[in-house]
Amino acid sequence: MNTMERSRNTYDQDILKTAIRVFTGLTGAAVKVLGIEVADDHQLSPVDALVQVTFRSGKQQFYIEVKGEVRQPVLKHLLDKFGKEKDKWLFVAKYIPGPLKEELRKNGINYLESTGNCYLNAGTIYLYINDREIKPVRQTPEGRLWNASGLKLLFVLIQDPQLIEATYRSLADVAGIALGSTSALMEELRRE
Repeated sequence: MNTMERSRNTYDQDILKTAIRVFTGLTGAAVKVLGIEVADDHQLSPVDALVQVTFRSGKQQFYIEVKGEVRQPVLKHLLDKFGKEKDKWLFVAKYIPGPLKEELRKNGINYLESTGNCYLNAGTIYLYINDREIKPVRQTPEGRLWNASGLKLLFVLIQDPQLIEATYRSLADVAGIALGSTSALMEELRRE
């Protein structure tokens, strides 16, 4: 396993640990991690973890798929991967945009955010939490300047330093990144 894979696995495990800690604090459920990066008996692709969630009403085991921030294209991937056994899976992410959370719920995909927002509908468990504040967990510890969007912005600014005075909308268009990312990236750039 190379350094980048190890770093990604650690990042995913941190997301999972945070989500479990917040979830158990909110719900009183007991969550036990039964395995990390386990082979799945009925799927060809690997599973990030296997957990058991215990409420008074019963227990349920979930195969875990972990991602950082997610966008719309992940929905098709999840539907394909989870297949007809969607209720046996729990998608865990640091942040899921509101419209995508609604799509996941409509498609019967269980999810859990690091903030505790979740949708679980499996066996004897039904839980839907959607009012938790998301801003504190969105910023990654290492910052966003070194991800794809940040690097695109930095590259454009290096090529044309005069763009530092451009509007965020102009910067986003020139760099080919989302307008919403531009503000956070520019703030981080000022701090650094």
